[in-house]
Amino acid sequence: MPDTDAPTPDESGTTEAAATAVTESLGDPGKAALSAERKRANEAERKLKEFESRVREFEDRDKSDLERASAERERLQAELATERATRLRLSVAAEHDIPRDYHHLLTASSEEELTAQAKTVSELVALKAAPQFAANPAQGKRSAESSTPTLEGGAAAYADRFGTNK
Repeated sequence: MPDTDAPTPDESGTTEAAATAVTESLGDPGKAALSAERKRANEAERKLKEFESRVREFEDRDKSDLERASAERERLQAELATERATRLRLSVAAEHDIPRDYHHLLTASSEEELTAQAKTVSELVALKAAPQFAANPAQGKRSAESSTPTLEGGAAAYADRFGTNK
């Protein structure tokens, strides 16, 4: 690893700044070598893309129009089946008010199976929801007279309950 005072990409924050600093510290022979290497890399990438396109053409050349159309038809049919299954799953989930977080639990392929799963999931979601307690009439608001307790009121309540010791 060469010891240079040039900033690295991490220190400068940009690759261009580091490349410029390294290029300047190389001198003329280093700059020429770096330029030649960059040209060679760009040419290699261009040739790779060209060869990849030729390979695709070669592979497709062996296929007839019927084979290409058949392959495209199979791909589209698979995509259509996936979309229909997703639509059915979302429809059943909407019918049973299943939250989006639980849609992954609906995995069946037929509508009857999905409906059965949806009923089970909706029951589980209902159980998970916060329980609703019945109102207790003994709790809650007090009468207006006892809403602000006083010392006299407390003494009177004590006397009523325990009597007076006089």
